[in-house]
Amino acid sequence: MRVYLTGFEPFGSHTVNASWEAVKDFSWTESRARLHSERLPVDYRALRQHLPERLNTINPDVILHLGVMGPRGFLRLEQQAKNHIGASPDNAGFCPEDRIIEPSGPEFLRSSFPLETVLDRFRKLGMEGQLSDDAGSYLCNFSYYLSLDWAQRRNALAAFLHVPVLGEPFAAAELQEAIRISLEVAIEAKNEAAS
Repeated sequence: MRVYLTGFEPFGSHTVNASWEAVKDFSWTESRARLHSERLPVDYRALRQHLPERLNTINPDVILHLGVMGPRGFLRLEQQAKNHIGASPDNAGFCPEDRIIEPSGPEFLRSSFPLETVLDRFRKLGMEGQLSDDAGSYLCNFSYYLSLDWAQRRNALAAFLHVPVLGEPFAAAELQEAIRISLEVAIEAKNEAAS
């Protein structure tokens, strides 16, 4: 089994991106799966080319993206991505004129990742979290839509976890625990489906 785990580079006021800080030092001893992790650019043109290429190369069974959502104090599991982006420019100062991500795609793509199970396990460890139907209108939603589209055509699981800025209230090690829980739940679900 192959796992693709990502965080984003810094952008805007986020000179340290908590998503990448959690991903970059994440160590995993899971023998049932091979982990591929990397930092994604906050760049629409680069990401549109890079993400599908990486997905096709790695061919992951499980995809977990992390992004930062500001100082909200909880973990947010995104249940869907919308086929639309907002007008905020990326790190290169670019924003696509066409706000539709995939012209022939549906308005929303929903995740089949067992998010409620993940949330239950977060709460058992005292980690505050919630399910969300709004992944935003920036690169988080953009990458999630592309990944859900890819995953649904290949029977893979894809999820997006929004995390708060570091220290509000989670340290990087606690965010890494959230990653571990999310991946374990997904691997269990994939193994059950295969048996």
